[in-house]
Amino acid sequence: MKYAFTIFLFFVLGFACTTGYSQINLVRNPSFELVNQPNLLCNFYQTSISFDNAIVNWTTPTTGTSDIYHMSLNRQCVLHPLSTSNSNLGNRAPRTGDSMVGLLLYSPNSKREYIQGELNEPLQAGHRYSITFYVSLALKSQFASNNFGVKFYDEYFFQNSNDVIDVVPDANHPLIITQRFGWVLVELEYTPQTSGANYFIIGNFFNDEQTLLEQDPTAEDEVMRAYYYIDDVAITSKTATFEVIDSLCQGTTIELPKQSKEGYTGTWSPAPNNQETTTYTFTADDPTVDAATLTIEIIKPYIEPLFTLTTTQCEGTIVALPTTSENGYTGTWSPEFNPTTTTTYTFTPDEGFCVLPKTIDIVITPKIEPQFELPIFICPGELLDELPLVSANGIAGTWTPALNLQQTTTYTFTPLEGYCAHAASVTIEVKHPKTPRLEYYCAKDQLYIEAQPNSFSPASSFHWSINQVEVEENSPKVSLSTYRHLLREDDNTVVLTTRDEYGCSASTTLELYGAKNLCFIPRGISPQGDQLNDAFDLENFGGVSLQLFNRYGQRVYHKKNYTKQWEGQSDGGKLLPSGTYFYHILTAKNEEFTGWVQLMREF
Repeated sequence: MKYAFTIFLFFVLGFACTTGYSQINLVRNPSFELVNQPNLLCNFYQTSISFDNAIVNWTTPTTGTSDIYHMSLNRQCVLHPLSTSNSNLGNRAPRTGDSMVGLLLYSPNSKREYIQGELNEPLQAGHRYSITFYVSLALKSQFASNNFGVKFYDEYFFQNSNDVIDVVPDANHPLIITQRFGWVLVELEYTPQTSGANYFIIGNFFNDEQTLLEQDPTAEDEVMRAYYYIDDVAITSKTATFEVIDSLCQGTTIELPKQSKEGYTGTWSPAPNNQETTTYTFTADDPTVDAATLTIEIIKPYIEPLFTLTTTQCEGTIVALPTTSENGYTGTWSPEFNPTTTTTYTFTPDEGFCVLPKTIDIVITPKIEPQFELPIFICPGELLDELPLVSANGIAGTWTPALNLQQTTTYTFTPLEGYCAHAASVTIEVKHPKTPRLEYYCAKDQLYIEAQPNSFSPASSFHWSINQVEVEENSPKVSLSTYRHLLREDDNTVVLTTRDEYGCSASTTLELYGAKNLCFIPRGISPQGDQLNDAFDLENFGGVSLQLFNRYGQRVYHKKNYTKQWEGQSDGGKLLPSGTYFYHILTAKNEEFTGWVQLMREF
């Protein structure tokens, strides 16, 4: 019944383990799988050195020689777990993987074997640790024993004998383990008082008198000893620990760790509180793990962010409020910058800084309109000083484009930087007066010069000069016959200057040759090429419609807008014979003249 109970206990414990919670095993090579294959022995190990060379992270701490069983060995080898050798101590497959170890937990005269393992990290004082490993009594072992113990060391341990390591184990299993078929889970606990242990030893730390034995008379081994297989060693912390969280600023989002450094998950209480210092309790999902506490200190904001900002801005100026203060703290501003209205802005620091909020008022100064006293129009070429670079209300700036005295132009004034003013536009119109067009003609034996209608403004005034002498005339027409005394035999210059309603002047000049003859109609011409009386000259009439007839009443020549083109030729260009020809002249003023002209040729 005792054996049945032990087997039943194993299966219960094994089931509990496989459905357990995630945890971090501190033991290196816990299932003895990492071996130096070439160094594995076929038969029992005879020296501790041979054991140490055959496996990784495990040693024998005395001259007692524990053994390494491995499935890769030949089955005829004693140390194959399922050996066919008669010298084997009883077949037993490893609990997991391909490897396990065997040792003498008891041998007469207090001779013992041990195994020494290494930890991934040192034990911590005050932490509760779970120590588990699986054992199975060799089938041929004559005795079953108690006192599976564990001893921790800061440094590597070695005793140069195979005697009992005479120390008090840190944890010990006091019950005799008699299970020969299957594996028994040994569960121990240990809470170190000091930190730093990096090694541990498994074995029997008690002499023969202190060791309980149970003999099996059916065992095949005649030697009085207790030999056990060991597999799957685990040392796990049952104290959940967490990294220390630095002091947090009030309002910072708190995220409590979801898993301890040992790999335990669980829940925290109370709920995170970012307003005051709070101690939180961690309850692991694994009920065998001790509760843990974590205190997070909450500090009220006390640092003032520093900013140097221009708090008066011109309307329309875009300001990028800095997201990093001069003393290095980041954050955001609200509301968004408004370039049109005086506004109070608040800087809210990012989480993680114990920085106070900051408010700044930025005053928006309305832009003013530059004022200028400029003419709305000028006459072409009129002298005008440069456009003023300072407005009447004191705004300095520049104008574009350059001043143009010949063409109507819109000029833009741009205030210089530092002046809170709008740009201004001014259009200066250049008034181009009409230029009078002069014509001359004869009427009632008077030679007139007249400005053509629509070539001057109705509101214009008129100023005439004849050969640079101004005359008292203020009309669009002047009679040269009235001013014979100012005329010369050769060229004559008549100038008319008009001034419109805007005060803009325009002048035109008419050159006349022989105007002193006024409206004289020649009586004869002699086209001999000597430029003396070669043509029928009617220039003073200002352009007429001329028809010439022979004595038979036949029209031989005609031309509109005639001045002095007839030199005795017909309409077809043939030379007409000498003789008397009769003319009909119609002026631009609808005056008619008739008469005769003598054509004289020399052949």
